[in-house]
Amino acid sequence: THTVVGRGYVPGDTVTITNTLAYSGVATAVDWQVVLPVGWSFATASGAEGGSGPSAGAASLLEWHWTTVPASPFSFAYTLNVPAGQTGTRPVSALVAVTQSETPTPYTAKPDPLPVRMGTAHSADTDGDLHISLLELTRVIELYNTLTGTVRTGRYRLRADTEDGFDADPAGTTAVPLDYYHSADSDHDGRIGLFELTRAIELFNFRTGTTRTGEYHLQAGSEDGFAPGPDLR
Repeated sequence: THTVVGRGYVPGDTVTITNTLAYSGVATAVDWQVVLPVGWSFATASGAEGGSGPSAGAASLLEWHWTTVPASPFSFAYTLNVPAGQTGTRPVSALVAVTQSETPTPYTAKPDPLPVRMGTAHSADTDGDLHISLLELTRVIELYNTLTGTVRTGRYRLRADTEDGFDADPAGTTAVPLDYYHSADSDHDGRIGLFELTRAIELFNFRTGTTRTGEYHLQAGSEDGFAPGPDLR
């Protein structure tokens, strides 16, 4: 598996991805290959990163190789340089080959591909275009409507393989604090309440003239860190 650390990438900065491999039996070698978005490059790595790995500045395809394989499960992380001007969601794919009994078996790291979203975008804005569409708003409503028994709780949990990185938590077993929160969850309690949903609807309802565009921008000091409309500064 692989997952993004934090809320996502920042254009002109970096993003870190954590990788975990679990296997049964004895593994004599592991190869891990990562296909990067155009213009992205390797910065650093940490953890059980193998006997050989990419050099700083490597682009397009990154490769790690283990001949002394750590005990299962093991994890490593790598940090990528993100070029300025990036927007939207960028895919990262990883192919893993595990050698057992002299035969390498290929697997794809899940999710495939890993969607790496822009960290400066609202969580509801799954395509990172700085607009909240009706479909994207419907997803926030879906999380708000989470029921625990017959009680609407709006509880959610982190889940890397969904369209927005979140999922309903009807069992109510996810502990707070989380590693990061849905942008609509302005009080960071692991729930989306009616007031918080109303705020997402306010962003969705922004209009240019008579046309609803759902545009928004970053705004320090607001309840959720965003404000309706384009950034005119």
